[in-house]
Amino acid sequence: MKPTLHIFGLAIDSYTLMMVLGALLSFVLVLIINHKKKEFQLPKKDIIFLCCFVLFGASFGARFLFFITMIPTFHSVKEALRCLFVDGGLVFYGGAIGGILMGILYVKLYGLDLRKYMELILPVLPFGHALGRIGCFLSGCCYGKLVDAEHGFHFASLNEGEYALPVQLYEACFLFVLSACLIACTFLLKKKRPYLMSGLYFFCYGIWRFIIEFFRGDEIRGVYLLSTSQWISIVIIALGAYFLFFHPEKYPFFQQQNPWIKNKKVEE
Repeated sequence: MKPTLHIFGLAIDSYTLMMVLGALLSFVLVLIINHKKKEFQLPKKDIIFLCCFVLFGASFGARFLFFITMIPTFHSVKEALRCLFVDGGLVFYGGAIGGILMGILYVKLYGLDLRKYMELILPVLPFGHALGRIGCFLSGCCYGKLVDAEHGFHFASLNEGEYALPVQLYEACFLFVLSACLIACTFLLKKKRPYLMSGLYFFCYGIWRFIIEFFRGDEIRGVYLLSTSQWISIVIIALGAYFLFFHPEKYPFFQQQNPWIKNKKVEE
């Protein structure tokens, strides 16, 4: 594995590099889809500010959920604060929840169309997530269960002679396929029900994540036989089913409403 990559003589953390690359390329994809698909063509200014809100929420949420999962291991307040503010890890579901909540906040503040922004951004989310998983593989975190050398990889955090399943790469492959399918459906389906892409994303990823968690080898896994991510996956699957089989667009929260902040022109 390569926790550190050397590019033009500079030592760059591979996980950070892939996270930044994933965010930038995802943003470019969002702009391309917004430009090409007549259903969207949303103001670039709103997309840029929305993405800033989402990134802030994702950064905080990912760190905070990691902090929550690590609480049983802390031996002092100083150790807990260091994990939260200095050298703690990141959890995808925490980032997803934080990013979505901040995105919804921006949409509601300025009276934008929640459906359009969710249907535009969520199909691209798995693409950026996949690059992040490649970063996990390179840095040696989020590995799978221990196996023999023929079927696994040796990661830096493992003991000498131990090998683990590269579940990071399994998930990256799934996420690339999921993103490609969702983006293809966005362009190919002429008429689709509201929140269809959002529902498919939540439902499909929730099921995948619930299953792949059984093959993870991290020490901190959760409570009551299931990992923290599996409990969250159950909620995500239910949310996806709600978007797919019911009609959330009937409820005011999922409709375009007056802005919470005045003097902002509401998009047509």
